Amino acid sequence: MTLTRYEVLRGCIGSLESTDPLAQAVANSAFKAAFSDSRFAPLEAAEIEDTRIEISVLSELETLATVSRADLLDRLRPGEDGLLLQDCGHRATYLPRVWDKISDPEEFLGQLLVKAGLPGDYWSESISFKRYRALSFGE
Repeated sequence: MTLTRYEVLRGCIGSLESTDPLAQAVANSAFKAAFSDSRFAPLEAAEIEDTRIEISVLSELETLATVSRADLLDRLRPGEDGLLLQDCGHRATYLPRVWDKISDPEEFLGQLLVKAGLPGDYWSESISFKRYRALSFGE
């Protein structure tokens, strides 16, 4: 669930894997994006009219068995893949729509690593990646 106001991120919360029915997951994520995203103050009533909501329904996660950073970059499909990374308690994801703002695979990966709290040039034998696609729609 992504909330934007005047094209600027206002809240973004969701679940990569959910056991809840879709309608319940959407309602829960919308509420959390509006009021519980720690990066932003809670959405106020005066902001609602100018806030756009985008729902992304994700495919199953596909593990990418990579042996190097270059291997991962070769396997990424810009504009199509969302990417989840995990390593040593660090975790972050970018939805496929992030490619609209970060079109270079090296920069996409570097910024995702930074989002996870790791250096942009980080690599480890224990790092794992999963990709997914998203069906997104909004108002």
